[in-house]
Amino acid sequence: SNTIEIEADFLRPRATIVDTDGPLLIDGDGRVLPSGFHVQTDSTLITIRNPAYNRPDVGRGHWQGTDVAAALSVLELLEQQNWSDQISAIDLMHYEHSGNVILITDTQSRIIWGSAPGEEDALEALADRKIERLTWLHEHHGRIDQHHRGEIDVTDSSVVTKR
Repeated sequence: SNTIEIEADFLRPRATIVDTDGPLLIDGDGRVLPSGFHVQTDSTLITIRNPAYNRPDVGRGHWQGTDVAAALSVLELLEQQNWSDQISAIDLMHYEHSGNVILITDTQSRIIWGSAPGEEDALEALADRKIERLTWLHEHHGRIDQHHRGEIDVTDSSVVTKR
């Protein structure tokens, strides 16, 4: 008689996604969080740039396309690393053409990650190997981009290439 029952979904912002209409917060499933949803000022969310498809027409709708899903699966791996604060964005500009997810560091270096985890091409390094390589770079150089301002490709199964 004195009880109030509340049914709710708890939303956890996972990333900011930026399209031609501006930034939006999305959760780990690619659902757009309601407008007015804010995060604490001390939290840093990675930004996903250049999705291939337009934002959903309805609130809490899922972002269409495999590119955002690929970025979120890479992001899930990255968040577990102690060097993840060096990554400021995930760029999907070339995903539709090449299938490559690109990591942008806080110094604007571009790290070609490649395919989503579990969807690697035949000769592509697997996700755990890519994590090992970036961790090694961090441990030996203090940065996953080695202060290199260009492009770093970690997709080859045998070598890391800098351009």
